[in-house]
Amino acid sequence: MKYRTLLLLAAAMAFAAALPAAAAKKFTAKSPDGKLVVDIETGERTTWTLTREGRTVLAPSELSLTLGDGTVWGRNVKKAKARTTRTDTSFDTPFYRRSKVRDNYTLLTLDCKGYSVEFRVYDDAAAYRFVGNTKGTIKVKNEQVEYNFDKDYRAFVPYIGPTKGERYATNFETYYTEQQLSQMSEGKLSSIPLIVDLEGGMKATLLDVGYANYPSMFVKKNPDRQNSIISEFAGVPKGIVMEINQPTNLKTTKNLERLGYIAETQGTAAMPWRVVVVTGNDTQLAECDITMKLSEPCRIDDTSWIKPGKAAWEWLHAHNIAGVDFKSGINTDTYKYYIDFASEFGLAYLIIDDGWKGKDIFEVKPSLNLPALVDYGKAKGVGLILWVDWDEILPVADKAFKHYSDMGIKGFKIDFMDNDDQLMMASLRDIAALAAKYKLVVDYHGAKAMSLHRPYPNILGFEGVMGLENCKWMPNISENKKNDFPRYDVIIPFARMLIGPMDYTPGLFRNATRGQYRPVYDLPMSQGTRVHQLAIYSIYDAPLQMFGDTPSEYYKEHECTEFLAAIPSVFDESVVTSAKVGEYIVSAKRKGNTWFAGALTNWDARTVDVPLTFLGEGTYKAIIFSDGVNADRNAEDYKVTTQTVTKNDVLKAVMQPGGGWAARFEKQ
Repeated sequence: MKYRTLLLLAAAMAFAAALPAAAAKKFTAKSPDGKLVVDIETGERTTWTLTREGRTVLAPSELSLTLGDGTVWGRNVKKAKARTTRTDTSFDTPFYRRSKVRDNYTLLTLDCKGYSVEFRVYDDAAAYRFVGNTKGTIKVKNEQVEYNFDKDYRAFVPYIGPTKGERYATNFETYYTEQQLSQMSEGKLSSIPLIVDLEGGMKATLLDVGYANYPSMFVKKNPDRQNSIISEFAGVPKGIVMEINQPTNLKTTKNLERLGYIAETQGTAAMPWRVVVVTGNDTQLAECDITMKLSEPCRIDDTSWIKPGKAAWEWLHAHNIAGVDFKSGINTDTYKYYIDFASEFGLAYLIIDDGWKGKDIFEVKPSLNLPALVDYGKAKGVGLILWVDWDEILPVADKAFKHYSDMGIKGFKIDFMDNDDQLMMASLRDIAALAAKYKLVVDYHGAKAMSLHRPYPNILGFEGVMGLENCKWMPNISENKKNDFPRYDVIIPFARMLIGPMDYTPGLFRNATRGQYRPVYDLPMSQGTRVHQLAIYSIYDAPLQMFGDTPSEYYKEHECTEFLAAIPSVFDESVVTSAKVGEYIVSAKRKGNTWFAGALTNWDARTVDVPLTFLGEGTYKAIIFSDGVNADRNAEDYKVTTQTVTKNDVLKAVMQPGGGWAARFEKQ
């Protein structure tokens, strides 16, 4: 009997081996300019290969998605039919660094049983996503995303942490570690965008777009293959527990129990885009609009009430003001003072941060007459934005939004999400939609930008960046690449800014050299020069941009304050004239007939040419802020010059260590 069983088993195995495997088929899609090529192969596995002008960007990399019932999209594809189309259109982007974005790409749709895979190929990026074609709801157990490189390239890796005991709990505030792919930490998670330097100026930048009802993607070193990066996703949580950490009083997600799948969604849902931005030089990378192009269209019918602008903000300097006859703090007199300041310099908003609430979100501290402040701000042309915790606003959002909208509050700064699983992402989408119902703007903190600012342009900002507020407590580790803000400042325009606006909270006027800097909680200083701070305002994307320092300091430095106040927070046109990741950037942005230019450097002094070819015809009055000759010893040293220029001129941005250069060009 045993011998017979073995014979039957052997016969069965032989029969199975004789069955035809899924036949391999190949498909190709090219960018509109023909330089970027995606080659796809289906069969037992589905892989995509990415080349630019014949040079390998991605070696064959597998893509698949596993459902809760064991079905695997992208595996054993027996039949696949390809459809290719071309799109060349544009759409308005009124709350962005340019007013219109061209959307020009090749689309290859691979139809398989129960699903499709869509590939979009742009001149500067390639992306794919799974789209379901099944009835009812589905559970996504996992999605397997793979990025295989042909060499051990250097990368800029934003490792997450510390996670406070929960692997996926992070505020997405992190520095970038420069290392070879082979040196990436085993098992340690990184957020994205992640930049891979392909040498010779070419870079591949990994990101995801369109995860409003899906977890965002972490990446890590592939333990099974050299020079390879793979995905990891947070599972759907059973519930949410928040932990208060002392002495900072900051909240973090604690030890969530997670289910055995990463998302539950409709069987016809489109999953997020997996994107590789491919650029031949760093100016192209800093100019890339891929997140806008791949995001959903605007879902708000009437956006006329949405008002971008700059905001006075008191938390960074802990209400530390001088020269007044009242005790500063969380009280009506203090906030009237901030409103007066905002009104004088044309700032759109005042943010009232942590400390205004009583026992719950509907109770205002007795020291604060909020309705009176709303009326005072209205008379002065200044709207009020209130800070709240995400877990406070979530269960009462409709009631709270109506209550404070009726009072005249203009928006909410929502903080401490510290997670990006499916439930969190869906909640942020839903909160934004509900805020729009009551004509409220939103500033999301403790969260990564997640391509919601196009469908919900009332979201004026995201944090998810190691902003300047960290100068309150970050020690000086001058020889370490951590706590190095000038270097960080010339990485994030190429990485973090790819995925959306950054609430970096700049504007400190107590400026320090590398050796002079130290943390001061209630009167923080910045690393680098005064002009470094000025330049940020015309380089970083921020429809809601902060004035982070105390009004007392801004009043003393009237010349610099007026210059900052004149810089818009959204623009009609944007160009990057020269740039190199981790070293420097020079950019210019136009609003109407006026251009605003800025340059930043790391701790290396440098001189960079600024060709004015972006200017229109005619002459322009240039007001130029430059690092002073002694800014290497006194970081607050600067000089101002004025000259007449045309588009044929070339200026020189001379920057001291940690320095900057800033200019305004007014049409004559």
